[in-house]
Amino acid sequence: MSRNHPELIIGSGTIGLAQGDFSTAESVAQLVDTLRAVGINRIDVSSRHPPGSDFLAEKLFGAAGVADKGFAVDVKSHIVQLDPRGSMRREGVRGSVEGSLGRLGLKKANVFWCYAPDEATPVEEQAAAVDEMYREGAFEKFGVSNFPPDLVEKWVAVSEEKGYVKPTAYQGIYNLISRDAETALLPLLRRHGMAFNAYSPLAAGFLTGKATAGQVEGTRFDAAHPLSGYIRAKYDKPVYHEAIGRLLAVLRPEDISPTEAALRWICYHSALGEKDGVILGASRLEQVKQNAEHVKKGPLPEAVVKEIEEVWKALAQ
Repeated sequence: MSRNHPELIIGSGTIGLAQGDFSTAESVAQLVDTLRAVGINRIDVSSRHPPGSDFLAEKLFGAAGVADKGFAVDVKSHIVQLDPRGSMRREGVRGSVEGSLGRLGLKKANVFWCYAPDEATPVEEQAAAVDEMYREGAFEKFGVSNFPPDLVEKWVAVSEEKGYVKPTAYQGIYNLISRDAETALLPLLRRHGMAFNAYSPLAAGFLTGKATAGQVEGTRFDAAHPLSGYIRAKYDKPVYHEAIGRLLAVLRPEDISPTEAALRWICYHSALGEKDGVILGASRLEQVKQNAEHVKKGPLPEAVVKEIEEVWKALAQ
């Protein structure tokens, strides 16, 4: 049966966190089995996950036997202490790819992602390093993450000039309250035939409505979470809480949760298509099942879609 929405991908941000369900190889193996059961066949893994414990997510997926379960597994360039400078030099690229493949037990990755722009290394050098690993058969495709549009253009131009493997996918933030990508980035990607993989479809959990309701314990807005400061600074603002209030007003009569609305919107009403992807995160096994069920429900009611558009117009002013 063909898919009529972007590909669903599971991310690794919560894998290994003590606060969630996926802190052991056994629990991650259960997650892997659940993913197969709900039809999610692609995993996006970062060597920096979980926050504060580099490589742990990769090791847990590897111990869970993901290499033998038929998943497409994406890996990323490794950066140290959130500083990508130098990460895409030849030795950095080789170390990232070979290290990830080893920890995951893979012979070949699906996509190798440049995690973030490396401003200290010439693009020509970075592209050559990526192409070398591609020619060696280390991964199927190459993608870039969090690049400004002009850097995407430059990388494509260098790749075409030198005959290097070109980036065929882009990974960036996108959700119903963060839609800046629609203005310049997505049209650029379409011109170059690049897919868009959206991360943070629930705005780091803000679109669940829990932060607005003051129910932050155990969420990424909880002060105990390693990313709490960053996430609060981004989303814990009156304008976003007001947006949640507007959404709840139109969702309650339809018996639709804000989580469900956010996922159905990005899969059926956003600028994304079937060749794109949506990276889901979950700290509980039940969330994986629920999120897959939400998407299966299809498009949202017209009144909900209309209000989501009005909310974005207000936020974009």
